Amino acid sequence: MKEFHASHHDFMELIETLHNDFLLCPLPFDWAGKLTALVMISANTHWHYIEHADAIDKWLDKQA
Repeated sequence: MKEFHASHHDFMELIETLHNDFLLCPLPFDWAGKLTALVMISANTHWHYIEHADAIDKWLDKQA
């Protein structure tokens, strides 16, 4: 958990340096279509964590 919280802290500091224009404009890749950086960040962080929260909780319970 200490490593998780440290990586989360580092990630949040990085996100805070990004400009809103970058976050809200479509990504400059052919494969991205109209996807924005904000959507990609969300999909690969908190949306992803929610998807796996139950499995993580069960694993943590077994570790205790």
